[in-house]
Amino acid sequence: LEPLNCPEAVAGDSECLPLIEPRVALGPQARDFLGLDPDACEDELMLRSETARALISGCVGSLRRGGPLGPHPLSNVLLTVMDVDAEGGPAQLQSMPGSLRAAAAHVLGEALRDKNHGSKCAVLEPAMAVEVSVPGEHVGTVLSDLTGRRGTVE
Repeated sequence: LEPLNCPEAVAGDSECLPLIEPRVALGPQARDFLGLDPDACEDELMLRSETARALISGCVGSLRRGGPLGPHPLSNVLLTVMDVDAEGGPAQLQSMPGSLRAAAAHVLGEALRDKNHGSKCAVLEPAMAVEVSVPGEHVGTVLSDLTGRRGTVE
């Protein structure tokens, strides 16, 4: 996984990046094993090859389900699949694309839950300071609501 550079981002402006859907690229070894065109873009591969579509959609699905910091979808990342291997070879994967999709999602999910990757991830969410005045009988309800939304009370 590597961060995607956002073309709209201003140099040095790391606080407010527009969100970009996660992207998946297939490396040369993965393309070679699957018998895919080494020069074709991933969008073209998804249209022409059910195997490529299964592999890429499994990875994208896993990235959208969340990363090491919880069930928050990942954004602004590029995942490159470096290599693919199967006991039955490419023919086995081509005969069961659903299995490839599930295996890719499972492997990526396990890798994302690995604590070694969590140090480079951050949850992007809005933060603001608010002052709340409520009648005494509603304080418990309001505090519960704020803390349930990851709010901190000072």
